[in-house]
Amino acid sequence: MKNALIITVSTLALAACGADNDENGFSTTEVDEATAASALGALHLAESGDGAVSWDSRSFDDGVYTFTGVVFDVDDDEAEEDDGDGEPDEVRAETMTLAAPRFDADGNVIFDRLAINTITMSDDDGQGAIDGFVVEQPNATMARAFAHGFSGESMDDADIEEDSWTYGLLAIEGLSFSNTGDDEPFTASFDRFAIEDLADYAIGRFELSNLLIEGTSEEAGLIRISLAEVSADNIGEALTYPFAAQMAIAGAAFSADEPNEDLSADIPEIPEDFDPLNAYENASIRGLDANVGGVIVTMDSMTASSRQNGNEIEYESEMTPLVIAPDTNYPFGAQLALGLGMMGYQQLEFVAAGASVYERDDDRAYTTGENYFEMRDGFRVEVESDMSG
Repeated sequence: MKNALIITVSTLALAACGADNDENGFSTTEVDEATAASALGALHLAESGDGAVSWDSRSFDDGVYTFTGVVFDVDDDEAEEDDGDGEPDEVRAETMTLAAPRFDADGNVIFDRLAINTITMSDDDGQGAIDGFVVEQPNATMARAFAHGFSGESMDDADIEEDSWTYGLLAIEGLSFSNTGDDEPFTASFDRFAIEDLADYAIGRFELSNLLIEGTSEEAGLIRISLAEVSADNIGEALTYPFAAQMAIAGAAFSADEPNEDLSADIPEIPEDFDPLNAYENASIRGLDANVGGVIVTMDSMTASSRQNGNEIEYESEMTPLVIAPDTNYPFGAQLALGLGMMGYQQLEFVAAGASVYERDDDRAYTTGENYFEMRDGFRVEVESDMSG
């Protein structure tokens, strides 16, 4: 079973910043070296190699530990079964910095920031690299998960208590990964994955930038997907709670330890003062460019926003051209070209926009401005409504 370190770093990266500095206004809590050293022991980082982490050198300056030449011992039983050689995967980092390790009022180990830079990993099937991973202001539950991971001891997913984590920032920058171990190799990369200000059913910001996946498939041929940006600001419980509930059901469904009648047992309670309209402030998808087996899909942008204006919530959305076109050099594209040709098209192009207002006190929703969905050179559907009650 994978330890918490790999779940936090590698799995999030392959799913989920940089050096330790104050360029973004981050300030480190003052802590003396004796307190920091005691907390280091609680994190299983007191001596090199005592747990899952070893290093060439370590220094302490102004409340910050800096480790150089870091090696993480990823001794994964599943990996050993797959490889057959009993050798763990290799995960290395040039530096790791730990800012202000200490204890809270309840005696739990906490810290301000953990940054791991220039990470490399490899096994028989491929290799990967991460420019930087950082977590800032994790709560005690999340810090405890890191401590378990650093210890090298195996642990169940339930012990990680991921649902109880809060933090100011979790970010991965400059990820690249390649799989060359089978007949369908692929590569994946992104510039930045970040979640900011995670609290109970609230996320300050989500960001994924410059995602690129490239590979081949025996059936489809070429697979290439690139995405310039997916982002959202001020995500609320109207989105996060249903997602958490569905994840709980899915987890129970795939668990061998829970009977079917208990699938809903782990669904979290509905948050107090739950607001079904508190979904997001801004959301956007930009720069989609995909070619899967000759089916090309491109989209400049899809944006949505909601704004609270007194008693009213104003919604706006827009999709600039979503284009579906064939690349006849590949099998799926050739089939698509044939179908489009029968309808007299070379490609399909869609645009859409919407604007509406919801009045809380009157329970009234009505459209404003343009509300339409259009297939260019095909059809246009326009919507106008005013509903109450």
